[in-house]
Amino acid sequence: QNNTFEDNVAGVAVGSATTDTTVTNNEIQENDIGLEVFGGDDDIENFGFNQNNIVGNGDGILNLDDHVVNATNNWWGAESGPSGEGPGEGDAVTENVEFSPFLNAPVGEEPEDAGSVVFDGEAFDTIQAAVDAAGENGMEDPLVEVAPGTYEESVTIDVEDLTLQGLEDGPI
Repeated sequence: QNNTFEDNVAGVAVGSATTDTTVTNNEIQENDIGLEVFGGDDDIENFGFNQNNIVGNGDGILNLDDHVVNATNNWWGAESGPSGEGPGEGDAVTENVEFSPFLNAPVGEEPEDAGSVVFDGEAFDTIQAAVDAAGENGMEDPLVEVAPGTYEESVTIDVEDLTLQGLEDGPI
């Protein structure tokens, strides 16, 4: 907690036998890889990578494992979130990385607008835009995920079986 990992091959590396560990409130910047995850699926338990600023790395998270990494609520260097398997232009994430919701401002700074809105892995600026995309997609039981924040908009939902879900405790 409260460290800077800068100018390394891997800012943070997590391998086998990692249990009950949370990496939080760190600056992870200008590394070849921000977080590298390796080891067996059963070897990594209760690992979280949250509330970090992950900026300017070759890869934000390189997951070489089948284990799904909890990397929610991080700043990826762009309001649109991580790139790679993510929807945005920030540091890239690979498969098996749970990155949503993500922060749209660095940890410790107030965002200029509402939180992130995600449908089918893509970030949207408004709830309505995500709802509209869900309607155009034709997916059964679409899910629009909304991070806490203030959204100054009216939303018309005309999509069958849509679920609009908050991602944390707190008002939407």
